Amino acid sequence: MKITVLDGYALNNIDKYVMQDWVNEFLQTHSPKTVRNAYGLARKVLSEYGYEVTAKLPPKEPKTIFVPSNEQVQTIIKWFQDVNDMDMVRAISLAAFGTLRRSEICGLQAEDVKGNIVHIHSAIVVDEDNNKITKGTKTFGSDRYIELPQFVIDLLPNAGPVVNISPDVITSRFERGLKYANLPSFRFHSLRAYSASFMHSIGIPDFSIMERGGWTSQDTLNRIYRGTVPEYKQTFINKTNSQIENLFGDLF
Repeated sequence: MKITVLDGYALNNIDKYVMQDWVNEFLQTHSPKTVRNAYGLARKVLSEYGYEVTAKLPPKEPKTIFVPSNEQVQTIIKWFQDVNDMDMVRAISLAAFGTLRRSEICGLQAEDVKGNIVHIHSAIVVDEDNNKITKGTKTFGSDRYIELPQFVIDLLPNAGPVVNISPDVITSRFERGLKYANLPSFRFHSLRAYSASFMHSIGIPDFSIMERGGWTSQDTLNRIYRGTVPEYKQTFINKTNSQIENLFGDLF
């Protein structure tokens, strides 16, 4: 009879202590994600043989959302202006300055714009047969009204859809634009992170940022802030150090 082993241990000798030691040792040379995946596989195999053994796993690695710089946003907008792709100029502006998702941009109609107020209430997604489907926004909180700067409003058409391209086309054109503009590769969705990070940098409170962007989770904002717009990172550091110096510098 063949005996299945875990790093040299026979099945009937594997208990929670052996499993914990194995997890700890495996973590020394592998990422937390790899450890969790390997542990899941090991538990599944053990379970098939009637052994239920658990161990404490390392916490998940925090995901840092890439946030483009002011210069990078300016560069990609300028590139699409130069090639006269106004659909993309509008799409990028709505994402970077208004927090809109791709699907929300594609679902936006001129009639949803009243003065400087834009009502976000529908989204367009593409199904597996490449058909456009109009649906509601991603979450209840995503149905929202946003007041936009005048220069963004001036970009929008007076009738019909705000852009005449699908979410997938936005992605493909954006990726191509980054390449030809000699910019690092990043997701179109990162423009929403840029918008949140920009507001955070000028002191806008979180509840207002979440309301504007339709975010329902503070965790999302926390991950965005870890990737703060590069220009502002040093500003935060300088402001912190300056305040400490003013308060305590005379003591030393």
